[in-house]
Amino acid sequence: MKKIKLLIALVSIIMAANGCGHSSPPIKPRPAHMPQPGQQITIDLRRAEEVKNLIREAGEVEDSSAVVVNQDIAAAIKVSGFNRLRLESIRNQARERIKQAHPGFHVYLTSDKKLFAQLQQLEQDIRESNLSPPEARAKANKVISDM
Repeated sequence: MKKIKLLIALVSIIMAANGCGHSSPPIKPRPAHMPQPGQQITIDLRRAEEVKNLIREAGEVEDSSAVVVNQDIAAAIKVSGFNRLRLESIRNQARERIKQAHPGFHVYLTSDKKLFAQLQQLEQDIRESNLSPPEARAKANKVISDM
């Protein structure tokens, strides 16, 4: 009888510890500046090109990609070789250049290769008019949330 009670207590403790240990990750709140559904969507190709050229002025940056949707600038840089050792300072300099040239915009900058490829594909789709503005905004917001 004592062994059965001990076994039941042990199983209960294991089940309680196992059930309480796992929790779902917290949901990121939607930033207040992100456009709400139904708002006008502005895609600025000229400003995106300016941002790309501004980033490329830095000699360490090999390639860049940028998309401007409403008041959000999503940009990605490609840095290779020994310049990757100074990646954080290169990112900070590029972010500050963009903020100074385009005040009032929310700047998101990444050097992640996967996000660079996604942003480059999004930029190409926007240029070729393969996406409607709501689709472009949704994809841009997805890339921004992954940054």
